[in-house]
Amino acid sequence: MKKKALQIFYFWVLASIIVVSFLQFGDFDEDAYIDSVFTKVIPKLDQDRNFEAINQHLDACLRISVDQKNWLEAYYMLGYKVRYAQNYQRFAEYCQDIAAIDTFLLIHKSDFELDSWQSYKLENKLEKADYYYSTGNWAFAKEMYLQLEIEISKNALQNERNAINLAMTNLYLGVLARSEGDYEAAEGCFLKGLEIQQSFKDEKEKKRSTALSNKHLGDLFLRKGALDKSLKHFNIAITLYKQLITLPNKEDQNIKQRSLNGYTTTLIGISKLNQQMGDFKSALQSLQQAEQTGVLTEDLYQRFGEVYLAQKDTN
Repeated sequence: MKKKALQIFYFWVLASIIVVSFLQFGDFDEDAYIDSVFTKVIPKLDQDRNFEAINQHLDACLRISVDQKNWLEAYYMLGYKVRYAQNYQRFAEYCQDIAAIDTFLLIHKSDFELDSWQSYKLENKLEKADYYYSTGNWAFAKEMYLQLEIEISKNALQNERNAINLAMTNLYLGVLARSEGDYEAAEGCFLKGLEIQQSFKDEKEKKRSTALSNKHLGDLFLRKGALDKSLKHFNIAITLYKQLITLPNKEDQNIKQRSLNGYTTTLIGISKLNQQMGDFKSALQSLQQAEQTGVLTEDLYQRFGEVYLAQKDTN
């Protein structure tokens, strides 16, 4: 398994050399290229839903980071690859990139402080559990999340990254409980994660995580029919997401993209809430706002049809 992962890792590293070689004409400023990729190139490609081109540019940035021996940036580049593969539901690439991170961390253990390295390992294990959840293997995902909760809890106060991973583990356990119809357990998990998030020192991650927890609480209370509580949590999420999607710096690209996804799905949730309240005009306005983000979720246009149909049935 490790040998196969190592082959995958060096295969795309080799491929990235080819990508970079095409870029190296005249004076090539590597840092300027990376900056351009995250501030200009990827946002445009993301609007065009061009996953292959995004992946090529990320491979090129990764190769630059490896050449510069900037191992932390290289780790983050691998994380971007995982995130975009997940966002685009490219599960083969998603699985390969998770394996590549395992290999990268194995090779570069001595290049990180031990506490940080251990946190990155736990973070990637959490990513594996997310992969199983995303591909429908909920039972195995739940087993991994429960193991991770115990494992991370032992070192949650060791550094902030562990606390972030613990909060995310509780959030995913809440999502699974909600999917199983255990709303009381789901609420408990979401609130536990929310409590942990308030201790974060990184204000951007604190806002993003808090927005995500509130978004899921909004979904939960919507299912329970507690519409006032649902709207309250959705509005908190929207306020925080709006602050994050306007961040200006290249290093914020990942959190901006994740926040844009959350902002879009929160608007869809608000649309469902407005429809239940019989406010079809507001329901359609929320969907139109979601459409304008350029993040095309599976159920966006289905939701348009459902609102139009429900509106017709009431006339």
